[in-house]
Amino acid sequence: MKLKMFALFVGLVFFFCLSALSKDKEEITLQAVSYRVITHDFNYSYTTPGRSNTSCYGSGSTYGNGNIYGNTVSWNAITDVDMNCQTVSTPPQTYSGTIRHFEIYNALRDSDGRTYFIGCYTHWIGSKCSSLIPGNVFKAERSGSTLWIYGRNRAGTGNWVKVKYKLLSVR
Repeated sequence: MKLKMFALFVGLVFFFCLSALSKDKEEITLQAVSYRVITHDFNYSYTTPGRSNTSCYGSGSTYGNGNIYGNTVSWNAITDVDMNCQTVSTPPQTYSGTIRHFEIYNALRDSDGRTYFIGCYTHWIGSKCSSLIPGNVFKAERSGSTLWIYGRNRAGTGNWVKVKYKLLSVR
């Protein structure tokens, strides 16, 4: 009996926690009014060090004669070496490029006339951050200083995506 009561108590606590969390999110419908995109270019360059690689091949022979005089050994020898070496050098190389990031700000209006100013920053290739076309209507979900916008992706598949924006202000 005590175990059933405890399970019921845990279930009720879980239910109330879930319902409290879901109340933190406010669902709203917004219409895009305007947007602004600020471009940031980061130019970079780096240099790889130069290097050299030498490879050699060859052959040789030694011939001669030796004599033993008591405790002394004498050796007369001639060594003939034929050696070929080749060095390949790669000079230092400099590489450069530009990385482009975007700051995007959008203004959206709800049915009560309040304007929501949101922003996001594209800092990686797969970022979903984008400008919202003025006149288009979006479903949104507000939670604290975050606004999630629901829309269709631009990849041509038409799938729904949920994009996170920072809520800057509401006026």
